[in-house]
Amino acid sequence: MSIGYLLYKLSTRSYFKFIQLIAPFHERAGKLYYGQKTPIQIAAKEKNEKRLWIHVASLGEFEQAKPVLLELKKCLPNLNIIVSFFSPSGYENRKNETIIDYAIYLPFESKKQAKLVLDHINPDIVIWVKYDFWVDYLSEIFLRKIPVYLIAALFRSQQHYFKFPGNFHLTLFEQFTQIFTQNNSSSALLAKNNIKSICTGDPRFDNVYQLKSAHKHIPLLNSFWNQIPVIVCGSTYAVEENIIQKFQQTTSEHFKYIIAPHFVDKQHIKELKRIFPDAIVYSSIDNNQDLSGIQTVIIDNIGILPHLYHKASIAIIGGGFKKGGLHNILEASIHGIPVLIGPKINRFPEALELIANNSAFIFKDANSLLSHIEKIYPSNLGSIKEKTVKYMDNHLGTCKMIADSILYDLKQ
Repeated sequence: MSIGYLLYKLSTRSYFKFIQLIAPFHERAGKLYYGQKTPIQIAAKEKNEKRLWIHVASLGEFEQAKPVLLELKKCLPNLNIIVSFFSPSGYENRKNETIIDYAIYLPFESKKQAKLVLDHINPDIVIWVKYDFWVDYLSEIFLRKIPVYLIAALFRSQQHYFKFPGNFHLTLFEQFTQIFTQNNSSSALLAKNNIKSICTGDPRFDNVYQLKSAHKHIPLLNSFWNQIPVIVCGSTYAVEENIIQKFQQTTSEHFKYIIAPHFVDKQHIKELKRIFPDAIVYSSIDNNQDLSGIQTVIIDNIGILPHLYHKASIAIIGGGFKKGGLHNILEASIHGIPVLIGPKINRFPEALELIANNSAFIFKDANSLLSHIEKIYPSNLGSIKEKTVKYMDNHLGTCKMIADSILYDLKQ
């Protein structure tokens, strides 16, 4: 038993204990703790059923996997899909997806728990998405010789997997049936450690393309869209919202705004109403209400954000002011609109590539936001759209490559 594994067990047990202690007082911790304590109830496998277990950390990872699942389900109608989530934001927002047969919280990890969960699920094949490497679960899967795939993998040399004591993870990576990476640098890093992989790209490109094709109309906002250009601010945090408020003061009548924050709890919506006092909250809009004179709408609903970008002139995406926090910019880019983001984006290759493509732009404060938008709107919107659409089209097709490989094993 390696020092790295012992430290891993100590840190995860400490984390689980901390979640247990704060669960009665903290809403998200409570959902996580009590959700993971809920018994798993999955029917026994039928004679001709193929069963796929896929684990995702949260909502973003599920969206990466979804086009692969759709491709697999299309080819194998007898495939049952069980999705385990670690994060409440993933489980609460996707537990009723029609493509999923069962959605569960992944119970807190132990060797005993891993055996119980595998007995309940009884999968023919397993998919792990991007990261969230729970060692006891993966070890039990490998022990049972169940084919297991890692998709949308993204690795950097700075990660603890490649340094002592965290490098015990390398023995896990060696045992995946196949690893599909998002970029060549991830595959090169694995190859340096004698681990094979295939660079297929990021399945989120296929997902946002499907979202665009299945666009949903939002009737309550019909009268909001008029001749004034709209900036859609998606998955924002307080830091972006304060910058947007200052920017709004300098531009007054030039733009309209839709603000869809990352957190839609009552306290955060109340704070948004404080800094945008003239804004209207989405849930308070009446049918046929005239919004033509409204400058700002605050979205207190999860799920409609991807369907708001198609009429936007510009998008501001949140999370770029905290390390590793940038939210999905591809949902906006698939519509060809320029995207503005915070500066901490080194962990996101698609953001770096879109910046190099002059399709995305970094802002640090209200002044730099203003400077970018003055250059973008309206003179450069056409050229940005052309370049962005070409970039997005060149990255489609990942999910079929991954699905074809997995289908081969499922059909054996």
